[in-house]
Amino acid sequence: MPLYEYHCDVKGHRIEVIRRYEERGLCPCGCGARRIISAPAKTALRWGDTEWSGRYDRGLGTTIRDRRHREALMRQRGLRQLEDGEIDAQISSRQKEVDDHEDTMKSYNKHLGETGDAGLALARTFPCTEALS
Repeated sequence: MPLYEYHCDVKGHRIEVIRRYEERGLCPCGCGARRIISAPAKTALRWGDTEWSGRYDRGLGTTIRDRRHREALMRQRGLRQLEDGEIDAQISSRQKEVDDHEDTMKSYNKHLGETGDAGLALARTFPCTEALS
């Protein structure tokens, strides 16, 4: 959120507040305050101190010039663009594996409590029906 500067019309307070653009300013004394137009912060890009030729891509860890440059870097590094819903599908798949593992552990602990023997509990939890036939 941006930093805004306000001036109290009643008591003359001057304050700086970080808030959303839509929010109205209130002075510490509770009176209405009017927003002051202040100079923008001096940044390298705003004042032309450096030349900018793209944007930094956090995923690739480098500055990219355009879409083609990004696609070339991804191919070079063996990466690909994710499809819509792919992350959600992976999360669901992993959650199912976790749930299955927890169910298996509950079954093992139940059998271990009933028998008191770890080997027998394993045999009951993971029955090997193929070896019997």
